[in-house]
Amino acid sequence: MKDVIERAIALRRVEKHEESRALLSDLLRDPEHKTQAHLNIAWSFDSEGKENEAIPHYKECLKGHLSKEDRFNALLGLASTLRCLGHFEEALPYFQTLSDEYPDSEAVKPFFAMCLYNCGQPKKAVEMLLSTLLSTTNSDEILAYSAALSLYSEDIERTW
Repeated sequence: MKDVIERAIALRRVEKHEESRALLSDLLRDPEHKTQAHLNIAWSFDSEGKENEAIPHYKECLKGHLSKEDRFNALLGLASTLRCLGHFEEALPYFQTLSDEYPDSEAVKPFFAMCLYNCGQPKKAVEMLLSTLLSTTNSDEILAYSAALSLYSEDIERTW
């Protein structure tokens, strides 16, 4: 069955999305492989620009057992897809779960910040982006102001 998933991934990579999903659909009835099938079907829909169709597959795969990496990718895929479709409030708890379960992942933070902004929390969004910038930049010009930026990352509205 693993070779079926690998073939489906190869088809998705060359944008043969329907063929990829057709291979995976047989695995949806296989308890051992349905989680991976759902995840790869979600990715196929997402990469084809059919985000609405991806959502139920992301949700289904998250009900099963996933490796740590696959769980991260499924959560980020679902949260990002929900956000880009304008389902900001629904996306927010998935971003929070990502932040809680994968606190060292810098990749989550810009997407989470965008969702916070979309949910009417611009202060928290900017603070998160500043904190991420400070922890990831190599820019000497930005690092020269790290003390001030660090204070603002804790409270963007701070004044003296």
